[in-house]
Amino acid sequence: SILDFFLGALKTDVDKLHQNQIRFKVIGDLKAFSEETQKRIEEAQALTANNKRMTLVLAANYGGQWDITQAAKQLAKKVALG
Repeated sequence: SILDFFLGALKTDVDKLHQNQIRFKVIGDLKAFSEETQKRIEEAQALTANNKRMTLVLAANYGGQWDITQAAKQLAKKVALG
């Protein structure tokens, strides 16, 4: 399945991204993925977080509602901080 392919790519290709200074970012609601896939995504993002050459953004389980939710959370955080 495509999810198996995605998990396999997370296992094998993230090091290549890191070696090439490419930051990896996934946007969308990741709760629909297995715990293993969520963990691999988090690890990949953490490993590549400081890379500066390029950013690869993958939209997974993504929709406009996700954007609105994220914006509302950021706004609420700013309000809470004053």
